[in-house]
Amino acid sequence: MVTIEMPPKNLASVVVLPQPSSRTKATINLRMYVPLYQATLNGDWEKAKEFIKLHLSALSARITKGQETVLHIAAGARQTKFVEELVKLMDMRDLELQNKHDSIAPCFAAASGNTRIAEVMVKKNINLPAVRGSKGLTTVHMAALLGHRDMVLFLCSVTRVEDLTKQDFIGLLVAAISSDLYDVAHHILDYRPELAIEQDSNREIALHVLARKRSAFSGQKWAGSLAKIHKSMLVSLFLCKFL
Repeated sequence: MVTIEMPPKNLASVVVLPQPSSRTKATINLRMYVPLYQATLNGDWEKAKEFIKLHLSALSARITKGQETVLHIAAGARQTKFVEELVKLMDMRDLELQNKHDSIAPCFAAASGNTRIAEVMVKKNINLPAVRGSKGLTTVHMAALLGHRDMVLFLCSVTRVEDLTKQDFIGLLVAAISSDLYDVAHHILDYRPELAIEQDSNREIALHVLARKRSAFSGQKWAGSLAKIHKSMLVSLFLCKFL
């Protein structure tokens, strides 16, 4: 299970950040960014815009102890309109900025389940689905772990197959089954049927995860879907072995 640590509601006074053009570290007074931070949490774009006009560097500055940018904060707070306006002012490369946990702003969108925010970001920078976040996971994998079906379907539609490794597909398959996203699991098995018996990074196997699901939900509303995907897996295994 992956956890996205959202920015805190209260700011500490200082944070030490590295300067890319120097070996020395600069101490940034976070109090300067309190008005921007609060405006972002509240979705007050007019106040935020006035602040940014005075401090253009704020568009890419890390303004929390967790080294989140204003885009991280807006995405985590599900401020859709705010993100739409903010992204218009940003350089596409700034959307790839990571916090101290290696998470980019789209990771926060994936965690929140706000598909519109993800759409806005990907439209600005089509490379975002390929950028790894915390623990080296893709945004679609994070969304699957959290059970955000619409987000997963959107991210699947914009993620290039060549950007995913075999291990990515296995992890996504296991996450989809674990989160009851059986239609997503079906699509993955149709594309890579051999993954049904492969281990993910936690040594989980999709077929085993499914077996546990069938036991836990026997006789309940998911039973039909579970039986259907189990049949699909068995067919996939047969095809892999004999064809």
